[in-house]
Amino acid sequence: MDQFSADLFAEYRSHFTGGLARLATGAVFPAGYQSHAATETCPGHSTLLTGNRPAHTGIIANTWIDQSVARPKKEVYCAEDETRAAADPKDYVASVGHLLVPTLGERMKQHWPAARNVAVSGKDRAALMMGGHVIDQVWWWKNNGFVTLDGRSDVPAARAENAAVAKLLAKGAPALPLPAFCAPREGAIQAGSATVGTGHFALAAGDATAFRASPRLDQATLDLALKLVDAMKLGKGAAPDMLAVSLSATDYVGHATGTQGPEMCLQLATVDQALGAFFAALDARGIDYGVVLSADHGGFDMPERQNRAAMPQVARADAALLPKALSAAVAARTGLPAQGLILGDGAAGDFWVKADLPPPTRPAWWKQRARCWPAIPRWPPCSPPRNWPPRRCRPARPKPGH
Repeated sequence: MDQFSADLFAEYRSHFTGGLARLATGAVFPAGYQSHAATETCPGHSTLLTGNRPAHTGIIANTWIDQSVARPKKEVYCAEDETRAAADPKDYVASVGHLLVPTLGERMKQHWPAARNVAVSGKDRAALMMGGHVIDQVWWWKNNGFVTLDGRSDVPAARAENAAVAKLLAKGAPALPLPAFCAPREGAIQAGSATVGTGHFALAAGDATAFRASPRLDQATLDLALKLVDAMKLGKGAAPDMLAVSLSATDYVGHATGTQGPEMCLQLATVDQALGAFFAALDARGIDYGVVLSADHGGFDMPERQNRAAMPQVARADAALLPKALSAAVAARTGLPAQGLILGDGAAGDFWVKADLPPPTRPAWWKQRARCWPAIPRWPPCSPPRNWPPRRCRPARPKPGH
């Protein structure tokens, strides 16, 4: 469950009565966490079924900068093949090529050639990172339906689920009933131009964006997973099969409305019941199965709601931290050209300095840097590596042009 942090599980655990309550009767690690940096969707999913951290999986972020790619856009999405151009210039070709290690499903297929490896999700990066390179079926939500890898054939299970979703989208749907335990969380919060804290996921006809950020996406994902179970007879063969299901709506709801409003409460209550129905359907089919539930990362509540909860220091990221603004600020200090000087993916990610600065401009950069050196404490030079732990030290001053 995307963005289903341990604190959310603990917060709502006493209210679960469906699938999450059933899972809670097994082994539970209530203080689980991801022991790596960049706790985003793609790095998180790449760890879950590989057993490796991002330093080994190659999935260091959702998006990173690669200045060597042969295209004007230097941002690389973790689940794309940047060497191929999509039909739509604003689109990309989905791929698992950046994942450097095998998944559990792939290892199962190596050990049991008859095993099937299947993954479904509301996000391509989730399905691909959990499924891996050798995968029998992989499907994710895109725009207004479930799609698969480029060049793969459609299957009846996906066609049937897409038809069901299209029918729902065509007519829309009323708001979902709010459980009584969610009522105290009701209350309008103004977050910029949006108002949150009163939504119950009413669906206007044709609004695929609202469908995605609602419990209905998770229900459709589970419905597709069950259709694939039936079509492929998963769990019925001589070898064990792997079915990886990533439920993405909790993340979309959290980003859109925060983690402490009625929307998140309703989302978790609904997915709890949906998981209960999914497990009951597997039981009815007589399948011998085991379930492990985890998450890729957590999330924060809206700053505006946190301000009301006696946390006035919580704020949104300053627009001055965006790469374009940083480029302008550094250019003003150094005289370097501002265009693309600082590259990055938003205000909260990593930053890269433009690699191909013209040689004549580099002395200006280092001249500006040299003005800062007198302010650095005069620590002793760095100890040789053999002296461990090293003393606090200062690095050697870099030479211009290096």
